[in-house]
Amino acid sequence: MNTLEDTVARLRSLSTSNSPGWVREFDAGLAEIIALDDPDAVPLLFGLFDDKCMYDEAMFSLIHTVEHFAQSVYLSHLLAQSPTLVKQAPEWLATLYSRVFNNDKACSHLTRLLKTAPPDVRRAVLNLINELADQSPQIAPKLIKLRTVLTDS
Repeated sequence: MNTLEDTVARLRSLSTSNSPGWVREFDAGLAEIIALDDPDAVPLLFGLFDDKCMYDEAMFSLIHTVEHFAQSVYLSHLLAQSPTLVKQAPEWLATLYSRVFNNDKACSHLTRLLKTAPPDVRRAVLNLINELADQSPQIAPKLIKLRTVLTDS
Protein backbone atom coordinates (compact mmCIF):
# COMPACT_ATOMS: atom_id res chain seq x y z
CA MET A 1 0.00 0.00 0.00
CA ASN A 2 1.21 3.51 -0.81
CA THR A 3 1.95 5.97 1.93
CA LEU A 4 -0.01 9.18 2.18
CA GLU A 5 2.94 11.17 0.86
CA ASP A 6 3.42 8.79 -2.09
CA THR A 7 -0.25 9.03 -3.01
CA VAL A 8 -0.27 12.84 -2.81
CA ALA A 9 2.91 13.01 -4.90
CA ARG A 10 1.24 10.79 -7.51
CA LEU A 11 -1.84 13.04 -7.46
CA ARG A 12 0.33 16.12 -7.92
CA SER A 13 2.02 14.50 -10.90
CA LEU A 14 -1.31 13.44 -12.40
CA SER A 15 -2.83 16.89 -12.02
CA THR A 16 -0.24 18.32 -14.43
CA SER A 17 -0.59 15.44 -16.86
CA ASN A 18 -2.34 15.43 -20.20
CA SER A 19 -2.40 11.65 -20.44
CA PRO A 20 -5.71 10.02 -21.29
CA GLY A 21 -7.57 8.78 -18.26
CA TRP A 22 -5.65 10.85 -15.74
CA VAL A 23 -8.87 12.07 -14.09
CA ARG A 24 -9.87 8.45 -13.41
CA GLU A 25 -6.43 7.79 -11.91
CA PHE A 26 -6.73 11.00 -9.88
CA ASP A 27 -10.11 9.86 -8.50
CA ALA A 28 -8.62 6.45 -7.65
CA GLY A 29 -5.82 8.17 -5.73
CA LEU A 30 -8.35 10.26 -3.84
CA ALA A 31 -10.24 7.07 -2.97
CA GLU A 32 -6.99 5.67 -1.53
CA ILE A 33 -6.65 8.76 0.65
CA ILE A 34 -10.22 8.43 1.89
CA ALA A 35 -9.52 4.78 2.73
CA LEU A 36 -6.46 5.83 4.76
CA ASP A 37 -8.73 8.16 6.76
CA ASP A 38 -5.70 10.15 7.90
CA PRO A 39 -6.49 13.78 8.81
CA ASP A 40 -2.87 14.66 7.98
CA ALA A 41 -3.97 14.31 4.36
CA VAL A 42 -6.10 17.45 4.46
CA PRO A 43 -3.36 20.12 4.29
CA LEU A 44 -1.57 18.08 1.62
CA LEU A 45 -4.75 17.89 -0.43
CA PHE A 46 -5.29 21.65 -0.24
CA GLY A 47 -1.89 21.97 -1.91
CA LEU A 48 -3.33 20.25 -5.00
CA PHE A 49 -5.94 22.90 -5.80
CA ASP A 50 -5.03 24.67 -9.01
CA ASP A 51 -7.05 27.21 -10.99
CA LYS A 52 -5.16 26.13 -14.13
CA CYS A 53 -6.33 22.52 -13.90
CA MET A 54 -7.86 21.49 -17.23
CA TYR A 55 -10.61 19.38 -15.67
CA ASP A 56 -12.97 20.92 -13.13
CA GLU A 57 -14.25 17.45 -12.24
CA ALA A 58 -10.83 16.60 -10.76
CA MET A 59 -10.97 19.69 -8.53
CA PHE A 60 -14.56 18.90 -7.50
CA SER A 61 -13.45 15.37 -6.58
CA LEU A 62 -10.73 17.00 -4.50
CA ILE A 63 -13.36 19.18 -2.78
CA HIS A 64 -15.46 16.13 -1.97
CA THR A 65 -12.39 14.39 -0.57
CA VAL A 66 -11.42 17.21 1.81
CA GLU A 67 -15.08 17.54 2.84
CA HIS A 68 -15.07 13.84 3.73
CA PHE A 69 -12.97 14.57 6.80
CA ALA A 70 -14.40 15.82 10.08
CA GLN A 71 -15.67 19.37 9.76
CA SER A 72 -13.32 20.62 12.49
CA VAL A 73 -10.31 19.16 10.64
CA TYR A 74 -11.44 20.38 7.23
CA LEU A 75 -12.28 23.92 8.34
CA SER A 76 -9.18 24.46 10.48
CA HIS A 77 -6.98 23.42 7.56
CA LEU A 78 -9.02 25.47 5.10
CA LEU A 79 -8.36 28.53 7.25
CA ALA A 80 -4.68 27.72 7.69
CA GLN A 81 -4.22 27.21 3.94
CA SER A 82 -6.23 30.28 2.87
CA PRO A 83 -3.28 32.72 2.60
CA THR A 84 -1.54 30.26 0.25
CA LEU A 85 -4.64 29.27 -1.68
CA VAL A 86 -5.62 32.87 -2.32
CA LYS A 87 -2.47 33.08 -4.49
CA GLN A 88 -2.39 29.50 -5.80
CA ALA A 89 -6.06 28.85 -6.54
CA PRO A 90 -8.29 31.86 -5.74
CA GLU A 91 -11.21 30.56 -7.81
CA TRP A 92 -11.24 27.18 -6.07
CA LEU A 93 -10.79 28.90 -2.70
CA ALA A 94 -13.92 30.94 -3.43
CA THR A 95 -15.75 27.72 -4.32
CA LEU A 96 -14.61 26.06 -1.09
CA TYR A 97 -15.78 28.99 1.02
CA SER A 98 -19.06 29.33 -0.89
CA ARG A 99 -19.82 25.73 0.03
CA VAL A 100 -19.07 26.50 3.68
CA PHE A 101 -21.22 29.64 3.64
CA ASN A 102 -24.14 27.64 2.22
CA ASN A 103 -24.03 25.17 5.12
CA ASP A 104 -25.29 26.71 8.39
CA LYS A 105 -23.44 24.30 10.65
CA ALA A 106 -20.15 24.74 8.79
CA CYS A 107 -20.59 28.52 8.68
CA SER A 108 -21.14 28.65 12.46
CA HIS A 109 -18.07 26.51 13.04
CA LEU A 110 -16.02 28.72 10.71
CA THR A 111 -17.19 31.82 12.58
CA ARG A 112 -15.92 30.35 15.87
CA LEU A 113 -12.57 29.47 14.31
CA LEU A 114 -12.14 32.90 12.74
CA LYS A 115 -12.30 34.59 16.13
CA THR A 116 -8.90 33.17 17.03
CA ALA A 117 -7.34 32.88 13.56
CA PRO A 118 -3.95 34.52 12.89
CA PRO A 119 -3.97 37.97 11.24
CA ASP A 120 -2.81 36.74 7.81
CA VAL A 121 -5.63 34.19 7.73
CA ARG A 122 -8.18 36.76 8.83
CA ARG A 123 -7.00 39.17 6.11
CA ALA A 124 -7.21 36.50 3.41
CA VAL A 125 -10.72 35.49 4.47
CA LEU A 126 -11.90 39.10 4.80
CA ASN A 127 -10.70 39.89 1.27
CA LEU A 128 -12.44 36.80 -0.03
CA ILE A 129 -15.66 37.66 1.83
CA ASN A 130 -15.65 41.14 0.30
CA GLU A 131 -15.28 39.67 -3.19
CA LEU A 132 -17.95 37.03 -2.63
CA ALA A 133 -20.41 39.57 -1.22
CA ASP A 134 -20.25 41.47 -4.49
CA GLN A 135 -20.67 38.29 -6.57
CA SER A 136 -23.23 36.36 -4.49
CA PRO A 137 -26.00 38.46 -2.95
CA GLN A 138 -27.82 35.32 -1.76
CA ILE A 139 -25.10 34.62 0.84
CA ALA A 140 -24.52 38.28 1.73
CA PRO A 141 -26.29 38.08 5.15
CA LYS A 142 -23.92 35.33 6.33
CA LEU A 143 -20.97 37.27 4.98
CA ILE A 144 -21.96 40.38 6.92
CA LYS A 145 -21.82 38.40 10.17
CA LEU A 146 -18.41 36.98 9.27
CA ARG A 147 -17.15 40.41 8.23
CA THR A 148 -18.19 41.72 11.66
CA VAL A 149 -16.26 38.91 13.39
CA LEU A 150 -13.19 39.71 11.33
CA THR A 151 -13.25 43.47 11.77
CA ASP A 152 -14.27 43.69 15.44
CA SER A 153 -11.22 41.99 16.93
